[in-house]
Amino acid sequence: MIGMPSSSATKHRPWRCMFCIDAVSPHVPGPKLINMFHSGRTPLVPVERLAELDYRLVIIPSDLQRAAIRALQRTLQEIALTGDSGRIADELASFGEREAIVRTARYLALDIHTESTQ
Repeated sequence: MIGMPSSSATKHRPWRCMFCIDAVSPHVPGPKLINMFHSGRTPLVPVERLAELDYRLVIIPSDLQRAAIRALQRTLQEIALTGDSGRIADELASFGEREAIVRTARYLALDIHTESTQ
């Protein structure tokens, strides 16, 4: 999907954003991408409407980044106050979840393989 046309709102005409999303679609052949997030310039459009307009990929990186920032701030605040994150442990992913997500076992296996070939 590299090269997929994208649509984003203009900074100086936010009231025209939805019009732009609707207007662009018929003139751009093929699947389209939209970068959409809460409090951004592009209005939040229901995925059903986006599908009707042939927007096949919605990216929302800002929301994920901002959620991660708040979680990091909350955890750091607790560590600064108490010296550890024990009181908010139920808000954190388990150590096992973390290991699975970052695929620690796979990387350790690669390291073992590298050492055995040297």
